[in-house]
Amino acid sequence: MPGEKGFPRIFGANKSTRFVAERLLSGGARHGIQLTSAAGRFISIRDIHGAIDDVLTRMELDAPPNPLLVFYFAGHGISEGVAWNQFLVPGDFLYDGTLADKDIEGLARSTLTAADLMGRLNAGKVRYLAILDACYEGQEKKFEHPVLTGPAIQSLQQVAFALRFMNEFHQESPVLFSTAPGSVVRTVADPTGSSRDYIAPLARRIALLLDATADGSRSLNLARFVSAMRARDLDPETKPAITHSTPADDWDRAFLVFSSPGGRLIERVGTAEHGATCCQAGPFAHLQGRTVSGSVVIEAERGEYITAGETIRFTGDLTVTVPEADTVELRFKYMDEEWEIIFDAPDEDRLAEGSYNGAGRYPFSDPGQAAMSISGRSRGCNEVHGSFQVEQLEESNGSISALTAAFEQHCDDNPSPLKGIVRFTGG
Repeated sequence: MPGEKGFPRIFGANKSTRFVAERLLSGGARHGIQLTSAAGRFISIRDIHGAIDDVLTRMELDAPPNPLLVFYFAGHGISEGVAWNQFLVPGDFLYDGTLADKDIEGLARSTLTAADLMGRLNAGKVRYLAILDACYEGQEKKFEHPVLTGPAIQSLQQVAFALRFMNEFHQESPVLFSTAPGSVVRTVADPTGSSRDYIAPLARRIALLLDATADGSRSLNLARFVSAMRARDLDPETKPAITHSTPADDWDRAFLVFSSPGGRLIERVGTAEHGATCCQAGPFAHLQGRTVSGSVVIEAERGEYITAGETIRFTGDLTVTVPEADTVELRFKYMDEEWEIIFDAPDEDRLAEGSYNGAGRYPFSDPGQAAMSISGRSRGCNEVHGSFQVEQLEESNGSISALTAAFEQHCDDNPSPLKGIVRFTGG
């Protein structure tokens, strides 16, 4: 529906899940469910809870000694900045307006909160390991206000501190975060070098740790796994995992035994065929793109993060989606790699011909700020500083029929810009 937005695709999320699943199976895991999104099939909260239920049922039937359930999530994560609830975003998540105006209860209904996830796993009455390989994006809320007295502000701060402590999960079943509240993480290179695809940071750490352990035909207990994931020297390309969990006596259990036969992995695709708008009841049709003929040229200096300095010259089919009047999303495949270009006008103004300077990262730009995102090769920016100029824009039947736009994007603190131009006609 008009006005709805979704989160940009994370290139490498599905591969991260496969990386983790394959290595757990090679270490003797008995049963697993790999849940991913695909074109027109999106992971919903129901899919996630259904997979957890199925694994718990299988564990009950098999009755293994010292069972351990491992939950791994790779995807978007946001927060509200007061209690630092982490909202894990499912594949069918849509929203209208801005995320900043959404109430906590509405976000909690439309996402998988880390608190609800741990409550669900705790109800299973088995030891578990939760690995949340996601951003924790949000702006910390301040309580200073001219109406509030000093004691009132202090009281609110104390309440927030208590809630934040709860969302850190100081418990015996370990919960690993890939980043701290209020921050984002980027995908990183596949450590095996088998492809140019990128994966989530904790997936890379898991791959490096478990591959090294398997090479020595050794076993790995839970305590050593958690310790290694937190170690700075495991991998210089990623930050250590964050956890506040309290070690228990049974952490010395054998977590993975690489001489054991691998178990069975069930691969599932999300069942949601439609997006669900946050904080409103009822499903809405997922915004399907249309295919047009176009061209893209992207150039960058050596050291630029997204392209690694390579020039991209593409002519062929572009998938164009116009989720609302202020936004256009373009996708194409170049050398078997997915690329995405998004332009967004500020304050829900209609996208029009003209220059848009000072653009931030879509969809997290500030009020009054244009937004953009150029991503590919499983790489995206944590922060964007850029501009774009719409040189031509024609509309037909309520959709964009022709577009020419030049752009420049600086990724994070990298001084090397990415520059380019995209064209299509006849859409």
